[in-house]
Amino acid sequence: MGRIKEACHSGPAQRFPPLQLGGAYYEPFVGGALVLSHLYSTGRVTRAVISDTNPDLINLYEVIRDRPDEIRAVMERLSFRNERRYYLSARRRFNRLRLSGGNFVERAALFLYLNRQGYNGLWRVNSRGLYNVPFGNYDTLNIPPWDAVMEFSRMLGSVEIRHMDFEAAVQDAAEGDLVYFDPPSVSSLNSSGSFSHMPGGGFSAREQERLLRTVRQLTDRRVMVVVSSPWNEGLVDTYSEFHIMRYSLGGEITGIWLEAGRGGWAS
Repeated sequence: MGRIKEACHSGPAQRFPPLQLGGAYYEPFVGGALVLSHLYSTGRVTRAVISDTNPDLINLYEVIRDRPDEIRAVMERLSFRNERRYYLSARRRFNRLRLSGGNFVERAALFLYLNRQGYNGLWRVNSRGLYNVPFGNYDTLNIPPWDAVMEFSRMLGSVEIRHMDFEAAVQDAAEGDLVYFDPPSVSSLNSSGSFSHMPGGGFSAREQERLLRTVRQLTDRRVMVVVSSPWNEGLVDTYSEFHIMRYSLGGEITGIWLEAGRGGWAS
């Protein structure tokens, strides 16, 4: 589907390391599911577990998977428009549904619209839990065509969807499985290799340290792990026990893949 992660993902899905996948594929921090979609379309994934802590993203994916005809009918009824006034009205309606916990299908349709037409594909809520991303001022309406939504729905038919924290989501990963982490704000490591404070409620230093522990625990169980991140020398030092691959866009090094098992086990 894209969009949620398109704004922040540090490298195209096509640059995913060419690992041989024999087991299940796990993707916490699934966001826009760009990597999952790429791996599925190229036949490299047949069983997958995706997860995120954003309840509205999980609701969207569950509705698209389980109730595609219903969300299509709601989208047609809402008749989305690329207009600021319409966007603000849709945002108010979405926030009412979000706080009340009602109408999961309409809530999913509105979430898709707001994420596509909101500024830079951001997800942000205020202290009251209200979505407050401004209108994106795009030239066109960015809602995906229905055949693309249905293709995504068919893919999700073979995917387990979990609403949970990244560490809990991979507890049952076993030897031969692959876990891909694309966490937010890994670049907040400083140049000395220690984790620095990330203001504004992002992925905290403590969570980043917990991610490193989780990677080590997984590789001790001989689970393959890939972590992607924007380029950062401190992160390279911190993950020096793992195999690190740099990649570039336009000739400039912009990010890294961290590939694990440890001790040279991974290719």
